[in-house]
Amino acid sequence: MSNKSLKAVLIGATGPTGSRILGEVLKSKNFASVTVLGRRRATVLPEYEVDQEQEEQSGRLTQQVVEFDKLELNEAKQHFQGADVFFSAIGAKKSSVDSAEMYQNVHRNYVTKLAGFANECGVKHMLIVSSQGANSSSMFAYLKLKGQADDQLCNLKFPCFSCFRPGLLDRGVKKGFFEKALGLVSSSIHVKDVAKAMRIVAENFDPESGDNSGKNVVNYYDNSSIWKLCSESS
Repeated sequence: MSNKSLKAVLIGATGPTGSRILGEVLKSKNFASVTVLGRRRATVLPEYEVDQEQEEQSGRLTQQVVEFDKLELNEAKQHFQGADVFFSAIGAKKSSVDSAEMYQNVHRNYVTKLAGFANECGVKHMLIVSSQGANSSSMFAYLKLKGQADDQLCNLKFPCFSCFRPGLLDRGVKKGFFEKALGLVSSSIHVKDVAKAMRIVAENFDPESGDNSGKNVVNYYDNSSIWKLCSESS
């Protein structure tokens, strides 16, 4: 397959999954550029062996510090216009946010707001890190918010919406009591595998192919399908 020239926008790049999506995208020859939007600058992890300074100087990597609350369509257009792919890995532990409203913003409102801008600007492919068990009717706040976000993104009818619903995310750090307990009922998956699978799916989707033209393709990926993608691709 010849190299593509995909242009990507990424939010959540400072988190454990998003930072690896950034590394995957920059290491791939199929992405011409990536714009990172966030409250602070992201750092490319050493494991990806990417020269971040060189990538920024060349213009292949652009970082924009933005307040999602205040971002409006006119400003968003400069980031999303001409982009092919929008990755979202935004999220936060409940203990790290200072209000229920902010928790809702992080897990639902910000991504749906920016996805609306992306859709308005003609972005063809939306990919999100959701969660196993995400359901808008769930009794658990986290899973309910994730389910609501997924439903709203699906209703935007991107030419392709890829929703990744991994189990317990293994961030490569020592697990706390809650994570150990959750691991007893949910299989874990490393964040680097999720990031790799998202990059592969983004590269493989062609909105102009006969199978996809004029359609609204929606795909969900669980642990098994994520591992399958990683094992079958480089």
